[in-house]
Amino acid sequence: AKSFSVAGVKTVLVDADLNKASLTSRLDLQDTAGLRDAIADGALDRSGQVRALGQLDMLPVGRDSMVSDEHLSLPRVRTVMEDLRSAYQLVVIDAGTTEDNLSASLVTALSDQVAVIVRAGERASDCRRALKRLELHTVRPPLLVFNDAMNSDPGLDLTGPERGRT
Repeated sequence: AKSFSVAGVKTVLVDADLNKASLTSRLDLQDTAGLRDAIADGALDRSGQVRALGQLDMLPVGRDSMVSDEHLSLPRVRTVMEDLRSAYQLVVIDAGTTEDNLSASLVTALSDQVAVIVRAGERASDCRRALKRLELHTVRPPLLVFNDAMNSDPGLDLTGPERGRT
């Protein structure tokens, strides 16, 4: 997200992981309005909910504790996503894992493209399971991003016998 914003693309980074909010925590924005508040209000208030981090804008998880996986509304999430799309050229969303995470599943279903981050040492079976879950929510195949890969890594065979080899 930062690379795009530095390149002049109007970009917002959204922490949509309502369960962990790790991105919001890392940036020390826990006590600020954000996505939860936008969903509760039914619209995005860029001046009150979006924070500027240099050239990159950030929409933290937010404060409204009533907005959690148990209280999500698809129409409200869709409205906030549309507000973001109309205000920015690129919307990058950290939704966490789709496993037992309704907010991640909703955001994934409303996204144009999904990227799956594969961390070094992650088991191929876990990756296959995550990709299988995403098939339920997305139209396009997800992009795979391998973090901390080394030249000596043999790579992951994510095709598996059920998908055939390419």
